[in-house]
Amino acid sequence: MAFTRPSAIQMRLAVLTSLAVFAALLATPAHAVPSNCRAMDAGNHKSFESAWGIPLAWLAMTQDVYQRISVGIGLVPALHLCNDPAINAVAVDTPGERVPRVIAVNTGLLTFVGGDADQLAAVMGHEFAHLSLRHRARKTAAYEAHAHEVARDWARAVVRGSREGETALRAQFEMVTRARSVDRDAEREADDKGFSLAVSAGFNPAGARKFYQKWFQTQETRKVASYLDTHPGLGERSGYSARLERNEAFRLDAERAFTARDSRRLGNVVERWIAEVPDSGAAAYYAGMYLLMTGKRQSLVSEALEDAVTFFDGEGLSRLSQEDQYEARMAALSLCVSLHKEGKRQPTLNCLQRLRHPEDVEQFRVATGWRDFILVPSRNEGVSARPLFASQEGDREVFMTNCSHVARERGMKDVRSWRGMREGRGAASPASGSGMMLCNPRTCDCEPYEGADPEPAVRAPRFER
Repeated sequence: MAFTRPSAIQMRLAVLTSLAVFAALLATPAHAVPSNCRAMDAGNHKSFESAWGIPLAWLAMTQDVYQRISVGIGLVPALHLCNDPAINAVAVDTPGERVPRVIAVNTGLLTFVGGDADQLAAVMGHEFAHLSLRHRARKTAAYEAHAHEVARDWARAVVRGSREGETALRAQFEMVTRARSVDRDAEREADDKGFSLAVSAGFNPAGARKFYQKWFQTQETRKVASYLDTHPGLGERSGYSARLERNEAFRLDAERAFTARDSRRLGNVVERWIAEVPDSGAAAYYAGMYLLMTGKRQSLVSEALEDAVTFFDGEGLSRLSQEDQYEARMAALSLCVSLHKEGKRQPTLNCLQRLRHPEDVEQFRVATGWRDFILVPSRNEGVSARPLFASQEGDREVFMTNCSHVARERGMKDVRSWRGMREGRGAASPASGSGMMLCNPRTCDCEPYEGADPEPAVRAPRFER
């Protein structure tokens, strides 16, 4: 196939499109401390009260919320108060500046929450999360990657004969759409991590829900979320924070029942919990503890703990909202112990590789008495973005697919190096015949295949043990 070399004019247009795309990105809010802001510390509260009319109690509350979250996360940004009626707070991250990290809180926000420290903690935790997760740098990198990709596609379209002006407008629209999607994803991450930070600092988990619900109710118009919004809709944020709040309430109930060794109460809590929040890592962990307390088969205990670790890894409720929970750490350790009790040595070693703390490995040695192993640090610390699901069919065949809807229909589990292969739970039996599936790799649409073996390129992976 012959390719036409783009002309100098076409290449110049491609460059201009790239510049236009970056110009669209520059329309995002600047990361700088506004001029109407002043540094705040415990010694200058009276000056804010006299100059801006902010009650001393609110100022002391702001300082306390900041201090508790700062100590918990180990970040010490400068705290600023801004004389601005807008209901807002911002995290400023400007490496190289004299004050590289700042959290700025508007007086309008303090007026809005009044004396409710839990609501303020939800907002301030959100801003701390932006700094902790390095969102400014990550968003800039994502913008640049998207800009190059869109500009490349635009240039190719021009070379193929598309109209330059129309295609350039489409490219700019595409870039802005992508940039706003990156913004909204970052805000969701900050909501999740901020919830965890506020709860870990001792604030009521209802703070986030109350704040977003109150804000939503005070709006004069109920604006529908748009692809051009930089933040998720307030309805979405209040609904999801309510779910995290409910999960935390169940977690506290289960923790109390488990500490009291009250298996009946724990079982009741877990049953209601899983019905309401089926993808909670902590719920699956306490389900495993209940099975252990009531003397159920070790394989059932391991299965529940496998679910817990998978959910904590991000396949359930967001990883960021759960990663600071005590149960997230204990689920991994308990899984390793349970796999060892099952006699599954290789999955046990793979499980041990994911323990993040040397003291957890030592606890495993004490609990099991097994010390004859050496752990070599794994290079693969991440979690696969697209899991591979598998189930054992009978005594000898293993069915595997990366199509999530097929996995749900068959009750299949996602494959992890530490996860033993187990049969599907209560799922429909495999299709008659070979159990082979013919899949469309584009749509992930699979159907039972009854004929001769298709070409390997379109077969769902299926292995004999």
